[in-house]
Amino acid sequence: MKVLINPEPFLSPPNSSFPYKPTCITRFQLRPFPNLHRHRWISRRLSSTPPPRATLDSTTIEQFGIPEFDVRNPALSSSYRSSALPRPNQTVLEAQARVCTGPTQTRPLDEQQAFKVFDTILRSARGEMKDEDEVSKAQLGSFFAGMTIRANAFPEATQWSEGENRAMKTFWPLLVRVLPPEVIFIADPEGLMMGVGSSIGPQYVGNGTSEMRLVGALREVLAGGHLGFEEVQGVLKDVLPFQEGHENPKEASQALLSAFLIGQRMNRETDRELKAYCLAFDDEIGPPPVADVRSLTHYGEPYDGNTRFFRSTLFVAAVRSCYGESCLLHGVDWMAPKGGVTEEQMLKFMGANVNLSPVKAKKLLEDDEVGFAYVSQREARPSLVNQKRKDKSSTKEKVIVSAKDLTRHDFELDNNGSLDNSGRRRSFTWKNKKFLTFKETRMTQKWFHKLCLSYRPPPKPRDLKLQVVASGFPSYDKTISQCQLKFHCSNLEDKVVLQRYSLIGIREHIKKRPPLASTEKVQQYVKASGKEAIVAGFYHEGYEESLLMLMKRRGVHSGLVVKGEEGGLSLTTRLRSAKTTRGPPVNYCSGFRALDVSSTSGLSGVTRQGFSLEVNAKEYGFQPTDTPRTDRSVSKNIEFGLSALLGEKGPAYDRIVLNAGVVDHLLGVDGAEDISAALDRAREAIDSGNALKRLLNYIKVSHKMG
Repeated sequence: MKVLINPEPFLSPPNSSFPYKPTCITRFQLRPFPNLHRHRWISRRLSSTPPPRATLDSTTIEQFGIPEFDVRNPALSSSYRSSALPRPNQTVLEAQARVCTGPTQTRPLDEQQAFKVFDTILRSARGEMKDEDEVSKAQLGSFFAGMTIRANAFPEATQWSEGENRAMKTFWPLLVRVLPPEVIFIADPEGLMMGVGSSIGPQYVGNGTSEMRLVGALREVLAGGHLGFEEVQGVLKDVLPFQEGHENPKEASQALLSAFLIGQRMNRETDRELKAYCLAFDDEIGPPPVADVRSLTHYGEPYDGNTRFFRSTLFVAAVRSCYGESCLLHGVDWMAPKGGVTEEQMLKFMGANVNLSPVKAKKLLEDDEVGFAYVSQREARPSLVNQKRKDKSSTKEKVIVSAKDLTRHDFELDNNGSLDNSGRRRSFTWKNKKFLTFKETRMTQKWFHKLCLSYRPPPKPRDLKLQVVASGFPSYDKTISQCQLKFHCSNLEDKVVLQRYSLIGIREHIKKRPPLASTEKVQQYVKASGKEAIVAGFYHEGYEESLLMLMKRRGVHSGLVVKGEEGGLSLTTRLRSAKTTRGPPVNYCSGFRALDVSSTSGLSGVTRQGFSLEVNAKEYGFQPTDTPRTDRSVSKNIEFGLSALLGEKGPAYDRIVLNAGVVDHLLGVDGAEDISAALDRAREAIDSGNALKRLLNYIKVSHKMG
């Protein structure tokens, strides 16, 4: 991990000092353009060689005692992971990736791997871990649940290997002495492990009322069985903080909860179980508000984001809102296992308010100048969120905020128009098109400049002597100017810790996606007085039918599941890979739409038409292009999207048009019966500047709501 430090006017060694200016510590300072000889000043910045840079490598970071994972860069998705979350043990996590999956996907450990994993667990349980992260209870619950289900219910090919059997025979007599009772229960619920009788598993009932129902349900899950709708809902409401502010909440063991979640996924959830997860907390904050709009589409992107490719849904929503197709997006800021770029990260990075309640989102949907909205899960489902608390920690957390030059990340993306042949950013031209007034053009410039200005660091301490610089911001009038942004390192003492989603840590530590990862994509945080549709992404074969079932259960008029890139919603224009992949190919779509809807108040007696197809963008006139890569870069994803909304033709533009037009057509939207007309309407929304205006309006109006 590298951090840029100020090369001008000098390079300060770690023990040097520089003047402390309180005026620079509360907000970013953007160096203004000189009024005189402006073009000459800019030409010096556009010399043939980039300006000198100095870097602070990981060795120097260690001299300050700052772990590399504490280095923050708000332009990267990985920086949105809360530093308050403990990290899982990597040795056991890698084993979980192999053994905590489906009956045919599981890859048993060989003897060397198994001995290493069990030795790590034993040393952690004894408190002997020094240079490694301890094995968490969530990891223990997940790993041993996987081992138990494999032994009880999986086919012979994915049951325990000989190496796993030998490792268990060697380590179990030692582990049973040091593991917590709930973990012993998960690993040996019948008390017959390795032929040695034990009463812990058969007699275990849990601690307190919150665990009693969970333990009973878990016995069935560990045997490879399934639960009913009421059983699953009862467990979820027992173990999650369903009533916000409840006195003396009873928290279930993370080991038991993680075993339950991963166990249900390994057994492949039934429709009854998925419905229970989907509907469990619908009523916790009352009925959802109803927006007075003629059409509303709920977008269910995977909450863990994109790690490789351009994520287009936010910009598609801005386009579709231009012609009356209101869109509601929902998600989180950061989620395991991928921890990729999300809509919340992009909106926050551009300066939008990401803390809107469903009621405020309803107002944005009804706003004629906006027409789309985003709702964070923490606002719509408080049961999945812990409350903000003041934590006066005696341990000082050292944080370096790195505002990396946008051109320094993903430098290999020069074919996408980010860099020129010498590795410098090409000039980004702000075009005063007819559809943008001078004021609107300057507003667009302001928000584009704010790509690196939205993160406000804490105050500079007196002991760490670093000065960080971000440079290379885009400019206008066919020029590039290099603006400098100064902020500092900090020791945080009285830090406000927001223990965000109560399941986010567990989801990182169980490695694989739990049932909630599927059902959270099929939510209605706001309803509409008119027609409603849900669009959700999927990756694993077989889940498309389950998602469509949940959409019908929601009572929407139309539903669509898309196998886009990275399991998301983004259809691609690239040619289909020659490699054979398991399950449906990328660009596969399946769904239903209501026919002859005379009344939008109900769906009784309405006929639904089902469909499935593979979208071939070439048939719609798109030239095959590789998907723009973002590789966890929030700023790069925003740059691609804003460039497209400014009318710059290319792969990002084509993907936004394709995704808007195809969704309109497949959902049976008015005016999109012909796919060519639907695509032309999406292009017009971009080329007229309306889509960009709506995105800027969203940022402005969301802040006014407070």
